[in-house]
Formats: sequence, C-alpha cells, structure tokens
Amino acid sequence: MQCFIIKVMERRGFFHVLSFCFVVLLTIKLRQGTSRGNLLESSTMQSYPLTKVGEAVVWNTCTKQASQCSFNGSFAYIFYIANIAGSVRGAGLSPSESGLTYFEYAKRAIKRTASLTRYPIIVLCTSESFWGCSQIIASSPSHEEQIDLIEIDDNIWLKPFEEHGVKQKRAKLMHAYGTTQVFNPDYVSNYERLIYMDLDTFLLRNVDELFCTNGFAAAKRPLVPLFNGGVFVYSPSRNVYDKMLSLMIEYMKEPGEKKFAMQAILHKLFGQRYYCINPTYNCGGFCGANEKCSMLSAKCGIKNEMDLFVKGAIIHSKIAESHLRQEFPNLYALWLSYG
Repeated sequence: MQCFIIKVMERRGFFHVLSFCFVVLLTIKLRQGTSRGNLLESSTMQSYPLTKVGEAVVWNTCTKQASQCSFNGSFAYIFYIANIAGSVRGAGLSPSESGLTYFEYAKRAIKRTASLTRYPIIVLCTSESFWGCSQIIASSPSHEEQIDLIEIDDNIWLKPFEEHGVKQKRAKLMHAYGTTQVFNPDYVSNYERLIYMDLDTFLLRNVDELFCTNGFAAAKRPLVPLFNGGVFVYSPSRNVYDKMLSLMIEYMKEPGEKKFAMQAILHKLFGQRYYCINPTYNCGGFCGANEKCSMLSAKCGIKNEMDLFVKGAIIHSKIAESHLRQEFPNLYALWLSYG
C-alpha cells in the first residue's frame, strides 16, 4: 500500500496535513503528473502509451485516441481578469460570505498555478482591474518573473456592447466578452499552445500534459454535444481571432436578452469540432447543499474528498461556498493557504 501526503502550509507553519493511502501504484503515477513523463487519466480504464522523460500523453475522450508530445514547445497558461472587485455571489454563500470578490479567487488560482508549473503565466487585465492584478503579482515575489501582467483594451468589446444595446440576463457576464482577448495575437503570438482557466478554477496537480492536445480542446459536458468554456486549450492565430470578433458582433446584434456570452461564441466557432479532454480537467457540477445525490460530482465521478484528490486535476467551482467547504475541508484549507 502506498501513501500520498498533502501538506498545506500557512505563513506561520503547517495547519493541515492530509494523508491518503492508495491501494495501487497506478494512482501514484497519476499524481506525479508529467514530471516523470508517464501520464494516465484516472477516470478511464484505457491503456496509455508509455513515454520518455520530458514527454506526455493525453487522451481524447471523444475519439478514444491518445496524443503524445514533448515539452519543447512555447507554452503558457493564461487568465483574464475583469471586475476584480466584483462580489462573487454563489448559490451556497451566506450573506456574510457574499462579499468575497473575484480578487480572492484570482490570486489563489494564479499563485497555485505558478507553484505547479515552470511555464509562463499570462494575466490579461482590464484597466479598471489593473491595480488589483498588480497586487496579486506583488504578493508572489518568488513567481514575479514567471507571471506576465498585460493591460488590455476593454473598448474592443465594451464599445460594441453599448452600441448594440445588449441586454445581458446576468449583468456580470458583460465582462465575459473580454475573454476574446486571450485569442488576440497582439498579446499571445509568441506561444504555440495556451491553457486558459477561469478565475474560479484551482489546480489539484500539474496539468502540463494538456499542451499535447490538438486544435481547440475542452471538457465535453455529459450526455450533450457541448463543452464547458471554463477551461480550454488552444493555438492562437490572427484568423481565429478575427472570426471570433466577427461572431461576437453577430451575437451582440441578435435580438432578445442574452443568457450566455463567451460560451455562446466559443460554441459557434469550435462547437462542431473540438478535442475532448477528460471532465476531471474541468471538475464541477457538485451536488448542491439541499440535493440528494449518489455522487458529489457525477460529471467527474467524485464520491468524496479522497476521490477528489485521486481523480481530480482542475476544480472549477466556488470553493468558498459553505457546502463545498464542508464536503472538502482539506481542499478549502489548501485554497486558503494561497491567499
């Protein structure tokens, strides 16, 4: 029997030690990620090709084909930040917790990612959020050279949004149109592949193997031909960016209230053909506080916190919600430690 120990550190010392014993060595290989160049995905029982050191394999769950690559390319992680002082009001947040801002989620997502990869991290930040973004970078002096903070022109999407009188069902989604800028070659042309993650994501392990995907890659939703746009992998190009801006304008011109924003544009551009990554790379859909569920996340096959750390790769959920804090106390402690 093998034991995997996760130690969560705080500035003044250790405040949580989480110890899990795994029955098989296969799980240990998964937790080691790409550092040994031998990558397996936990929620399938398929056989994966072994690789050399410095290489990785990732599985397309739609085609059942594996992709292999080396880590010699120009890769980066990327985040987009707007409305950084805006309140995160998840369904499970009490009135006293509803003041938690996107700043709290952003700094933890970025700092955690920087701690787990050697690749650059690009942070695209709107003018009104730039000071807050600067504070995040300043709070991570050991990763300051790794993080590239770029101020972006929010008029690219705000101007047409106002001109076309767009009515957004959820006002905060107005800022989501700015995610188009992660495709803007003016900011990202130096990179072959990029991994985009929403601010309410949190890495459980290194996921550099996602750079081995092809084309546009995202996690397919169960039972429907749709993907979740909270985590995706892509190669930037002027052609793709121009098409995206054109689709954005078309979508804004459509009559009626808009339920979605960037999610709709991504599906218009990539929905017919995309590389399906395992749902554990975009693990959400957790059972609500008042729901009766056989699993905490049927999407990711998560029954309990131990399952989460064994199978999970990227959490995509508001970890500070009260029912998630109760179900995943060690995850919440880990999340807090990056504050």
